[in-house]
Amino acid sequence: MTAVLDPAPAAVPRPAARRRAWLLTAAGALVTLLYLLSWSVYALAHTGDDRYRAVAPGAPARALSAEWRLLGLVRTPRLVASSGEPGLAGAGATYVVAELERTPVEVTDFAFCTTALLGPGGRVWEPGDRGSGVPSRDTPGCSSEDREVGRAYRFEVVYLVPTAFVDQVVGVALPDRTTAARTPVLRPPA
Repeated sequence: MTAVLDPAPAAVPRPAARRRAWLLTAAGALVTLLYLLSWSVYALAHTGDDRYRAVAPGAPARALSAEWRLLGLVRTPRLVASSGEPGLAGAGATYVVAELERTPVEVTDFAFCTTALLGPGGRVWEPGDRGSGVPSRDTPGCSSEDREVGRAYRFEVVYLVPTAFVDQVVGVALPDRTTAARTPVLRPPA
């Protein structure tokens, strides 16, 4: 007795299972595309030099609930500390002292004094403090209590910058993380 064994017919996928597989594939591709799109928008908004807006030299800029003006930008290898001792910037570094004026234009509970020094290629330096080798000075600083509307507050901010970039400083940026607007950059008067 010989039996002819026919191979079992291949399982034909059901239309519902095939449709489900395509829907899952399409959903995965859509999620991936959405992620890439959102990341691209975020990266473009938060990187590059185009996020800054240079203000005319000596002109004021409005940011952080105040009108700001850069009165002067001085480069120096040494600063005199409040104790009278000279503070040297160190090898390969220079102090950049920004004299600023901040005039609150609206009532706020807290005065924000955020500044950064903008250099070439979008390089940014934060203000120096005691921990960064900047000598302690008896000059006015920006205080969170300086918030009387219409009153001008003058103060200085000291940055420690590599000497290689000190001649390429663009100005003082006023970063405001609460808005998507481009960051104004104050430039010293001509």
